[in-house]
Amino acid sequence: MKNKKGFMLTETLVVSTLVSVVLVSLYVQFSTVVSNFNKSYKNDNVNDLYAVYYISNLFKKTPNLYDTLKSEVDSKLNIDKKYIEINTNCDSSNSSIFTLSTAQNCSALASISNFYDLNNKGRIIFMRADVPVTDADLSGLDDYNFSNYIKSIRRDNVTQSDYRLIVKFDNLEYANLVVVE
Repeated sequence: MKNKKGFMLTETLVVSTLVSVVLVSLYVQFSTVVSNFNKSYKNDNVNDLYAVYYISNLFKKTPNLYDTLKSEVDSKLNIDKKYIEINTNCDSSNSSIFTLSTAQNCSALASISNFYDLNNKGRIIFMRADVPVTDADLSGLDDYNFSNYIKSIRRDNVTQSDYRLIVKFDNLEYANLVVVE
């Protein structure tokens, strides 16, 4: 006569294997959700989007500045870079970074830079909105996370006449906005 009380060893192993598979799959799903939440929290939050909006308004309201930025990007598009980096502290010693020409433009950008935390690690990138970028295009940027953020930006629903302003803030948050005339 067989004793039918309790589980056998194989039944216990099968059940524990199934439970562990379910727990591992739940952990993977949960970690993906947490990772996406952290990305969305650090990227394109409302305060940073307002800051980028005000910076784009400064560029559009300053006489000839927006047109100068557009022509600078378009001239570099066929050569080596698909973007220009705008100097936030008006120091013209770095020739690879575009510096605003007049003292008035510099002081306006400096006040925005101070207010929106763009002084130390902050960067402003101006580029065509419809042009995809690769690792080679972003080789001038020394920040891996910022480069990945720029590559991850969606480029659908934009035209050739649209440009994009991408900002990295001192607190390592990023935001971008399509600048439409």
